[in-house]
Amino acid sequence: AALCKDYGISQGTLEEPAGETILPEEEPANLPLYGIDVSELQNKAGVIDWNAVKAAGYDFVMLRAAVSRKNGAEPDLYFLQNIQGAKAAGLKVGAYYYSGALTTIEAREEISVFLAQLRAAENLGCYLDYPIAIDMEYWTKNNYPNAAALGESVTRQILTDVCKFSLSLLEQNGYYPILYCSSYYLRDHLYHDQLAGYDIWIASYKLNAAGDHMVPYPSAGQYQMWQYTSGGNIPGIARTVDLNVCYKDFANTIRTGTNGYGQRWNHWPS
Repeated sequence: AALCKDYGISQGTLEEPAGETILPEEEPANLPLYGIDVSELQNKAGVIDWNAVKAAGYDFVMLRAAVSRKNGAEPDLYFLQNIQGAKAAGLKVGAYYYSGALTTIEAREEISVFLAQLRAAENLGCYLDYPIAIDMEYWTKNNYPNAAALGESVTRQILTDVCKFSLSLLEQNGYYPILYCSSYYLRDHLYHDQLAGYDIWIASYKLNAAGDHMVPYPSAGQYQMWQYTSGGNIPGIARTVDLNVCYKDFANTIRTGTNGYGQRWNHWPS
């Protein structure tokens, strides 16, 4: 915990603003930046050496904080351990939760678990430098944990409405939200135009004839982060990981007042 607190951030409380702590600006990012995303699956394969990850040239990590299952959302058991280790190694950190929500009620329940994880990290002095992502990737309605219980068809508009609600609720709670999904999911299961104003973390693993990763559909300029493979092998982690490219200087943007840096809104889901 002390390693995170060395960053010099006023912790505040959940109910009150986190204070007027003035932080020095980061140097402008040398874009693009390269990073990974990690869940308890990697931890269960062996102890993660975060210093080795940093030494291999990676700048950031997106950590899973929660996951939705049939019985509801559950915390990722290694999130707090991971954020402390990654921060201590000098990595920038963001977080995500794997969503299975098909209603705003389910979305509120998921986000309550997610926010509890984020605030537990903040109580350790660990604040997030990268966005907070909602991960939407179930391919068909039948894959969603509670789709059968809905008694109605799961439409593209329903998914878009739940996505917008979730991103907005994260934003109301003072976090910098981003949507994670595949290029196919964004094209076929969401109305992209209704999500204007929100950043996108796109997953696209296509290779061209030469075996090189192709620019995501329809163009890299429309996305702020790109996950280009799930088969990365990197020092310090025993299991393959997702690899990402970041095109936006999130750290400086977020330090101006979101993710616990500065004023904290209090819109805890009820």
